[in-house]
Amino acid sequence: MAHPVSLPAAVIKPIAEYMNHFLITTGIHPVGSVWATMGNLADSQFTDAICAEAFALGEKLVTYWQKKKRMKRVDKKIIEFKDWMRELVSWQKAEWPYEY
Repeated sequence: MAHPVSLPAAVIKPIAEYMNHFLITTGIHPVGSVWATMGNLADSQFTDAICAEAFALGEKLVTYWQKKKRMKRVDKKIIEFKDWMRELVSWQKAEWPYEY
C-alpha cells in the first residue's frame, strides 16, 4: 500500500482559497472554508477540532442563507468578473456568434 502524502496547511490553504475564488467567479457566494489533511489523521478519523470547525462553517452558511447576508468584498468580485466576461464576449462578438 502506498504511503499517504501529507500536505502542510501552507499548501492546503491556497487550494481552499483558489476553490473559493473559483466559486466567486462562477457567481457563488462562499462564506469560508475548512479542510483536513487525511494523511495526518489517526485512523483516517476527523479530530474533534476539525469537526467543530466544519460544524461552525455549516452554521455560518445556514445563517448567511437564512438572513440573506452577503459580504461586500465577495459581491464586488462577483460583479467584477461578470462585467469582465460581458466585455470579453462583446469583444469576441464576431468569433463567438452563439455566445452573444
